Amino acid sequence: MIEDEKRIALYKAAIQKWGETAQLDQAIEECAELIVAINKYKRVILYGDSGTIKDVTNNIKEEAADVSIMIEQLETMFGGGLDDMKTSKLTKMEEHLRTVSEPDAEELERRKKSAHERKLRRFLIGRIQNPSDNACELIEGILEASNNGDKPLARKLFGELAELHPKEFKKFL
Repeated sequence: MIEDEKRIALYKAAIQKWGETAQLDQAIEECAELIVAINKYKRVILYGDSGTIKDVTNNIKEEAADVSIMIEQLETMFGGGLDDMKTSKLTKMEEHLRTVSEPDAEELERRKKSAHERKLRRFLIGRIQNPSDNACELIEGILEASNNGDKPLARKLFGELAELHPKEFKKFL
């Protein structure tokens, strides 16, 4: 790790060379890249998208390092005070952890259904370019039947949706 004085000198040199606006834009870009890396990790872990856990984890670490560097540059630009803010935020987090109860089994089941519904909705809507009102009603019916555990009804409604959009769903029939 580069010592503090040398890091601060590097940040000041970067700000001097490229200007504050460019460094603000760079901070935005690095934050966006971290968001993309986190989303990719979630897609690999939750939905089995292509990629290895090692690769997506390393990508998060790389982007987090870039964001950390940009945060230190922002602190250099705006005069510090970050440690006090962090302490305040961590104190609030500590208090929140003490006062918030764990979700019960019913809440965990609701969250699981909600995640399943979002995934199913993305799958169905993602296949149809401009869904008609009828297609939207079928999708809502499929989601409701799926949430209620009524697989026969969900299959029936999916069949109707596939008839409306045979090109998009032909491999599922």
